[in-house]
Amino acid sequence: SKSFVSVLLVLDFVHSLLMAKKTTTVREVYYRYVTHFRNQPECDTAIFEAARLLNVERGSLGIFASPKGWICGKLTMTTSSVTSRYDSLPSIQGRAYFESDARVIIVVEKEGVYMRLSEDRFFDKLDCIVVTGKGIPDLATRACVKILSTELDIPVLGLCDCNPYGLQVLLTYRKGGTARSTRDASFMASNTQWLGLRPSQAVRLAEDLPNSVFQQLTARDISKISSLMKVPYIKSSQQYNDELEQMLESGWKMELEALSWVGVDYLS
Repeated sequence: SKSFVSVLLVLDFVHSLLMAKKTTTVREVYYRYVTHFRNQPECDTAIFEAARLLNVERGSLGIFASPKGWICGKLTMTTSSVTSRYDSLPSIQGRAYFESDARVIIVVEKEGVYMRLSEDRFFDKLDCIVVTGKGIPDLATRACVKILSTELDIPVLGLCDCNPYGLQVLLTYRKGGTARSTRDASFMASNTQWLGLRPSQAVRLAEDLPNSVFQQLTARDISKISSLMKVPYIKSSQQYNDELEQMLESGWKMELEALSWVGVDYLS
């Protein structure tokens, strides 16, 4: 019964927001009913259930996550209030116009790695746009990558940890949603390809890296790899299957930050 009440509280707040033409954050919803919700995840679940009940995305309720994604590189963007087919996406209000000579979009799993590429001004070495969602990307970051890749007609390459959860981050960009998406998120899906860090690449660098950076796979990691190998896109790719098989056979994983042992600016 508490779950039912939680959804009703969220719907009541949403109704007030929409009538007033206002928006809020998931955190504010939690603090509004702080004596009811035991924690933020419980509040998030109620918001998710409310959106699923109405068969809409969370953004349609006027509830958004706090700003998360970062972007840098060869891009100029201007906006206007003219309507467009992207109006339903949470990252852009009205029509957006882009100017860029970027050849590729690089999505990075880790904030720290993004900062390194940004500080090195990697986009001056290779005309590109660098984006990070700081882990699993939020709706706005996924929408941003989708819109840019479509409007500029350039590919999307993903850079993540050499572990199953890093690859899951890239699949979130590729599918446009997560298992908790309230409806088909294909309109946020971008054709993201796995640039690295792959097991086969890490092996070639092994001589330059200390043994300490090779972490043993946990039972949870192994289970995640098995589930990833059942994903239709990965099942259809011999290359991706070979990489995951190699990860399983080696029994280790590696963080992107380990590449700094080769050289501080090695990644760039």
